[in-house]
Amino acid sequence: MKLLKNLSICMLALAVALSLGCGDDDSSSSDAAGGAGGAGAEGGAGGAGAEGGAGGAGAEGGAGGAGAEGGAGGAGAEGGAGGAGGAEPLPSIADIATGDERFSTLVSLVDSAGLLGLFTGTDEYTVFAPTNAAFEALPQETLDAVMADPDLLQFVLSLHAAPGRVNAESVVAGTLVQTLGGYVSVAVDGENVAVGGAPVSAVDIEASNGIVHVIDSVITDNASIVEIASGISDFETLVGLVVQANLVDALSAEGPLTVFAPTNDAFAALPEETLAAVMDDPELLASVLTHHVINGAVTAADVAAGDVETLGGTVTIAGDADAGWTINGAPIVTTDIRASNGWIHIMGGVIVPAAE
Repeated sequence: MKLLKNLSICMLALAVALSLGCGDDDSSSSDAAGGAGGAGAEGGAGGAGAEGGAGGAGAEGGAGGAGAEGGAGGAGAEGGAGGAGGAEPLPSIADIATGDERFSTLVSLVDSAGLLGLFTGTDEYTVFAPTNAAFEALPQETLDAVMADPDLLQFVLSLHAAPGRVNAESVVAGTLVQTLGGYVSVAVDGENVAVGGAPVSAVDIEASNGIVHVIDSVITDNASIVEIASGISDFETLVGLVVQANLVDALSAEGPLTVFAPTNDAFAALPEETLAAVMDDPELLASVLTHHVINGAVTAADVAAGDVETLGGTVTIAGDADAGWTINGAPIVTTDIRASNGWIHIMGGVIVPAAE
């Protein structure tokens, strides 16, 4: 009887395997999307069903195959364990926000700005999501101004989303986060973390298209000129010289100011004797640095050929929007980095004051 019983089970397993186009050995098999996994013979595990397919049944003692994403796990025959069901797909960022009453104000504003669809697709973002209480804590005149100005609303909302997945560990590892609206500051005090001045209360909520961090206030502006320069390694030489020249307070003023910021490579390209002379002469150093600062807001759209007054004196802008701009021969390579107190444009060279 035992022999007949085993023979019957093996015949059944072989028939199932042949009907699925599988071999007749004891190894597990896997179908294409939507197909069921093959049955394992005595002691063998049932094959896993690929995306949407059910896992195959394991014959006497064999474990039922696991159903991949969305598929049901197969049943284990006579003593075999049933296969595990597939994992539920993660919700999108938009699904997380719309499904949580804490974010109803945020969802309403994102929807009114026409940005909700941005967070339903496959492009990945990291969202710093203010709660309803965070919006309620804003001064009423600030909230009214944001809601009444579509451009301002889009700007404020863009400060809360960064491209790609930025988990909590990555956030606290730096001093800046580059959002869709520009750089915002990161402050860490023990276990307390703030992004753009907003305390972070919950982190790393995984979505199918990114990550959500919960914040307890609304980010309303970018990091300052000094914070941005200090947080970008390519400005290490510039920041060191600004500190040496005691210009940190001047560049931290309310502004608006416009800074033409040379990179480390721009300073390294100077003749050694020129750089040494600048660094050894406090007055010359201050003059060179202040020739990179304009009192007022100057964006790329405002740039025009001609003489311009800086805090250190007159410089000459040449070129055009197509060919590119230079200041006293030094090229502007990147424009319009927005700061809370002005704008930064990145220079591929150092602006050397004209000889008097």
